[in-house]
Amino acid sequence: MRYTFKHSILGGTFDHFHIGHEAFVSAPFNDSLHVTVGIVETPFSIAKSFSLTIESYEIRLQNLTNYLKSLGVLDRATIIPIHDIYGTTLTDKSIDAIYVTSSTKQNADLINEKRLAMEMPPLEIKVVPHVKTDDDQIVSSSLIRTGLINRSGHSYLKIFESDNNLVMPDSLRDQLQKPLCTVITDINNIITIVPPPTPIITVGDMVSMDLLKTGITPAICVVDFQTKRTDIDERITAKYFPTIHQTLQNPAGSINPQIADIYLQSFNIFQKTSNTQIIKVEGEEDLLTLPALLLSPLGSFVIYGIPNLGACILEVTPEIKSKINSFFYNLKK
Repeated sequence: MRYTFKHSILGGTFDHFHIGHEAFVSAPFNDSLHVTVGIVETPFSIAKSFSLTIESYEIRLQNLTNYLKSLGVLDRATIIPIHDIYGTTLTDKSIDAIYVTSSTKQNADLINEKRLAMEMPPLEIKVVPHVKTDDDQIVSSSLIRTGLINRSGHSYLKIFESDNNLVMPDSLRDQLQKPLCTVITDINNIITIVPPPTPIITVGDMVSMDLLKTGITPAICVVDFQTKRTDIDERITAKYFPTIHQTLQNPAGSINPQIADIYLQSFNIFQKTSNTQIIKVEGEEDLLTLPALLLSPLGSFVIYGIPNLGACILEVTPEIKSKINSFFYNLKK
């Protein structure tokens, strides 16, 4: 087979390897005899969204290697660690093309400026189109870490597009009444389970107050000023929840889709201010654990109370999001 290019190059962080990475990485193998793939060893910018949940270099390398194996092109690839935008483009004279996206084309322009200054021929720049999510955003690792999409580009926000409440069928009620994780009885154990400054979201009045008593500052508390269907003394709620930042009407056994906007707004405010955001529910907050898990950033924790038992602590992972996502497809709109 004749190839357009003898040796092309591309690079990226390749965090939470996703469908967009697949399209980007596979593109040069159609036109190039050999491809050098650079993986950023240490992310260039700590400003990347939720950078604490960027996967290790070893995990990212393994995911990339596995994908190249699945394509049957690993023998035509060289994988290298890179520490800047240049990689080996200024030293390897055999490279004749560079693959980028529209978001990174400016890096290729800078590389060519450097090459010309060094009396090296410019690389041919090939722009690979971005892959879009099912709600027309660009699939990115940042959106995955933020918790809003999965690696296949499915947007969790699409679930909440309807104006109608999502109603839990009887067939799902028993399943959701079972704890989703091991229940803890001593709230002080949270300190050993959840390392600071990990964001914590609480659902339930008692568990929210218990955390606040220990000095832990949740990002969001979802409360209804009741415990075991009994109103909590106003003096107590005023002490622990002095400011109500958002109010949501949420009938029992259902999920008001407005929770998505309210939840994301609350989380954004917490990130800017570090002040706990209180979402007061008029009705029942029990099922709001589900959107909290579905929309929270990877690596955060959702804690919800279980009457007479204790509290359930769940780390937000791609696996738990997948499980919760399947629950939503059983809810009636």
